[in-house]
Amino acid sequence: MYKLLIADDENTILEGLSKFIPWDTVGCEVAGVAKDGHEAIEHIKNNPPDIVITDIKMPRKSGIDVARFVSENCPKVKVIVLTGFADFEYARSALGCGVFDYVLKPVSKNKLLESIKKLTARLDEETDCVHTGKGAMAPYIGKLYDIEKYLRDHDYDAGRQSASSLFESLNMLMNQEYHVSPLIEKALRYIQEHYSSTNLSLETIAAHIMVAPSHLSRTFKKETGEVVTDFINRTRIEKAKELLMFTDKLAYEVAEAVGFKDSAYFSLVFKKITGVSPKEFKNGAILRLRGSESGVKEIAPLEIKK
Repeated sequence: MYKLLIADDENTILEGLSKFIPWDTVGCEVAGVAKDGHEAIEHIKNNPPDIVITDIKMPRKSGIDVARFVSENCPKVKVIVLTGFADFEYARSALGCGVFDYVLKPVSKNKLLESIKKLTARLDEETDCVHTGKGAMAPYIGKLYDIEKYLRDHDYDAGRQSASSLFESLNMLMNQEYHVSPLIEKALRYIQEHYSSTNLSLETIAAHIMVAPSHLSRTFKKETGEVVTDFINRTRIEKAKELLMFTDKLAYEVAEAVGFKDSAYFSLVFKKITGVSPKEFKNGAILRLRGSESGVKEIAPLEIKK
């Protein structure tokens, strides 16, 4: 069971959330309650929960203060913020990626349980990563969930930044997984920094690190299992997916932005790697966004029954 801390300065809501929600159905139990942000922070200091559900407006310390404390001191603790519609944009901009989700008040029991269910699934995955010796992947799984949340909230700038951060982090991880020599590490770094250049090639990379192209080609294949051109294309396509999802650029503009001279060749490579065309990928992202938009608007009152 994951431990919940619930913080709200309204007694009726605090009692309703703590006593009349079937938390056990989503693998949780209430480990504590707090009537303001100060009490919540003290509880977190002494008995860190797995999840904090906090109202945004409370005396002494607000939900924002609680979330910031968690982000700075207990990064493994996840936070869900309850906020009125009028404060929603403020909450989102003030708390950023330190919050897993935002639930609008009056609170829908189903909406809250749905959010908790997604959160416990994330915690399960992170725990599984650690137990299976893949703990290094947990932060990247977290970033994927952050991107999904930003898409639901239509916060495209934050989503783009988070996707870019994930892209860079995965590239760094990929380098580490290759266990490459300093020579190939330089080549990988050069590719990641110059993927947008249409002049990027085996020859330009070899010239930069001052080795013969034939030697670089053999060594790169031996240490990474890929030929240089395949690695360049894969790096470019990952960046292209980010641009298609989070910008209004058309396919030919994305092709230019990631270093392809020919948009037709870009489309060919994109489909070979992803299984869909750039247009299909972009349309699929838009449809997912529209689907998430329809779900956000369903707000029903919390039913508290004794």
